[in-house]
Amino acid sequence: SFITVSLRSISVSLFLLNTPPIPDEGTHSLIALFFHDFLTDFIKNPTLSFSKIYDYIISYLTHYPKLSLYYPPLLHVTISAFYRVFDISFFTGRFVVLIFSIATLVLLYKFLGKYFDKKIALFGTAIFSFMPMIYYNSITVMTDIPYMFFFLLSVYIYLKALESGQRKYFIIASIITSLAFFTKWNSILILPIIFL
Repeated sequence: SFITVSLRSISVSLFLLNTPPIPDEGTHSLIALFFHDFLTDFIKNPTLSFSKIYDYIISYLTHYPKLSLYYPPLLHVTISAFYRVFDISFFTGRFVVLIFSIATLVLLYKFLGKYFDKKIALFGTAIFSFMPMIYYNSITVMTDIPYMFFFLLSVYIYLKALESGQRKYFIIASIITSLAFFTKWNSILILPIIFL
């Protein structure tokens, strides 16, 4: 069943969460830490001064030169929110990505079940969940799995919008596409892919 496939995938992923970090995980975790520190300091000392915010960012970059604000911020801000509740660690960042991975599995199963049948949905989800690259990306602080979640959700809702013709689904799909864009820049390709 889908629950069995999901539980096996989640169990293996949880077991692998404590593996040593890879280099890019340091960058993404550091960006999340930057947002955590920035929001914590901003709450303590609120300011609307652009120059003060700019100085804060520059001083942070001076101390942590690996920090890169090139990446879209959604995953990092999400991880920083989890940092406020749990420890500031690679494990916390990986846990957030694993949550996105589980949500992607559920969404994939629902998507395949709607457009095909339950056997294909289960088979497709099982193949997807046991691919080594999916395991790897599900336990690392990288943007690939969250992007995949928003991409698949965008496709699903755009198809629903095209089937129903209702404006609300187009609006929701556009919002989700924006969230995908704030997860990974190349999501700008979602709309051409959908309408192609």
